[in-house]
Amino acid sequence: MKNKLHLEAETNFDILFDYLALLMIFLKESGNSRSELNSYITDFENSVNILYKSTEEIAHNKEPLPYSVYNLIIGERFKLKLNKLKEYIN
Repeated sequence: MKNKLHLEAETNFDILFDYLALLMIFLKESGNSRSELNSYITDFENSVNILYKSTEEIAHNKEPLPYSVYNLIIGERFKLKLNKLKEYIN
């Protein structure tokens, strides 16, 4: 996966993005269309945004999810990695 997406960091599957990227690579190699793969990525992006914003509605103090907790789930440099995945698909 590191070579396919030209990422500097090793993949160790301790964040959610690594699983998405692996799935997208398998689906692309299996012949799925770019539009289908881009649709999955868009759905994932929307879910990530909902995750980040949801704590504003749930928390009593109305503060967003702490960035450190968000990074534990989604991973650091999410946007950079997501852009690399989009480049690979397209």
